[in-house]
Amino acid sequence: MGVEIDLEVLTDKGRIDGVLALEDKIYLIEFKYGKAGTKMDSLTKQAIKQIQTKNYGERFLNESRPRLLLGVGFVEKEIGYKLITDS
Repeated sequence: MGVEIDLEVLTDKGRIDGVLALEDKIYLIEFKYGKAGTKMDSLTKQAIKQIQTKNYGERFLNESRPRLLLGVGFVEKEIGYKLITDS
């Protein structure tokens, strides 16, 4: 299928929750869980910030494929996400 998925990918600054590598792009995925009443936007922004702060994309600098940062939030039965391009 041309898809590789890795979970809990170790870096020198932590673990990336998920890496989804497609033929034309790589998704760096961070999951965040919140209690009832937590704002979804806050969770997804926190997930993206963690990917950036811990420089998870550094592991893929030699890749020619673009890297996309995907923050996924879970609050009770609600699921939200934020997707940005790594620069």
